[in-house]
Amino acid sequence: MFVKHRLLFGVAASSGSSGQLSQITLPLLVGAAVVGLGMDEQAAGLLSSVELVTVALVSFVIAPRMGVWPRRNVALIGAGLAILGHACATFAPLVLPLVAARVLAGFGAGMMVAAGNACIANAENPDRLASLVIVSMCLVQLVTLNLMPVFVERWSYAGAYGFEAVFILLMVPLIFMLPQYRPARDGPESHRRGFPVGAAIAIAVIVGLFSAREAALWAFSQQIGMRTGLSNQQVGTVLGITGALGVLGAVTAAVLGTRYGRMKPMIVGLFMNTVLSFWISQTNDPVVFSIVEIVYHAFLFFTAPYLFGMAAELDGLGRLVAVAGGSILLGGALGPAIGGLLISWQGYTAIGGFILLAMAVVTTLAWRLQRHLDQGAPAAS
Repeated sequence: MFVKHRLLFGVAASSGSSGQLSQITLPLLVGAAVVGLGMDEQAAGLLSSVELVTVALVSFVIAPRMGVWPRRNVALIGAGLAILGHACATFAPLVLPLVAARVLAGFGAGMMVAAGNACIANAENPDRLASLVIVSMCLVQLVTLNLMPVFVERWSYAGAYGFEAVFILLMVPLIFMLPQYRPARDGPESHRRGFPVGAAIAIAVIVGLFSAREAALWAFSQQIGMRTGLSNQQVGTVLGITGALGVLGAVTAAVLGTRYGRMKPMIVGLFMNTVLSFWISQTNDPVVFSIVEIVYHAFLFFTAPYLFGMAAELDGLGRLVAVAGGSILLGGALGPAIGGLLISWQGYTAIGGFILLAMAVVTTLAWRLQRHLDQGAPAAS
C-alpha cells in the first residue's frame, strides 16, 4: 500500500502539478504579463503558448525513451531546469530573455510530464491512478489560484514566476518517490521492443483532439455564458462550480476503475462529452448553459483517466502515456486558437461543428484501440 501511495505522490507532484503548473495558473500568468510587463493580450497569450508548446514537444520527443531512461532522474533534472527557468523569468529585464526563460521552464516541465506520466503504467490499475492524479490536479488548482494572486499583488509578474519556482521546489521531495524503471513483469520480450509508432499516432490524435475540443470551448465559455444573458459574475460562479464537479467525476472514475471493463465507461463518457459540449456551444438559454456546463465537467474528468489507462495498457513501458501527456498539453495550447478562428469565421455555433467532428474521430479511434486490447492482441502491435 505504501508503494502505491509513493507512486501516486510522485506522479501527482511531477506530471500532475509541477509539469502542468503554467497550464493550471494560465489566467493569472497572462494577467500578470499584461499588467506588470505592459503587454497586450495577444503578446501575453503568445508568451504562454510558446512555453506550453515547448512542454508538449519535449514530452513527445523523449516519450520513446521513457521505457529505458531512469524516470526519477529525468523528472528531477526537469524540475531543476523548470525552477531555473522560472527564477530567470523573475529577474528577466527584457522580453527576449523572458521568452528564453519561459522556454527553459517549458523544457523542464516537459521532462517532468513525460517521466511522471510514463510511471502511470507502473500501477496495477492505471485508470484508477490517472483518476487520482486528476483529483490532485484539481486540488492544486484550488490552492495555487488562491495563493498566486497574493504574490502577484506584491511583486507583479516577478511574483507569479517566483511562485512557480518555489512551488516546484517544494514538490521535489515528492518527485523523489517516482520509480526509476518499470518493474519487471512476465511477458514475451518481443512485446517490449521497438516503439509502437502506429499506436502512438492514434493516442496522440485521440488525446490531442479531445483536449483541443475542450480548450476551444473552455476558452470562450465565459463569452458563451454572457451571450445567454448571464452577467460576468454569474458566469464566473458557474465556472467555479465546475471545478468541484470535475473532482466528483474523477473520483467516480477512481472508484469504478475497470470493474466493468474499460470499453463501456469510456464510450459512455465520450458520448456524454460530445452531447454536452455541443449543447453548450449552441444554447442561448442561461439555465441550460449553467446546468449543462456543470454536468459536462463531471463527465470530462470522468473520461480522461480511461484514455490514459488505455494508453498504459497499449504499452506497458509507459511510453504511450507520455505521448498522451504531451498530446493533452498540445491540444490545450492549440484549442483556443482553433476556437478563435472558427468564431471569427462563422460565429460561436461553428465551435459545435468542430466538437462533433473531433469527437467522432476520437470515439472511433478509441473504440478500435480498446477493441484491439479486448481481443487480446499484443499491445505493441
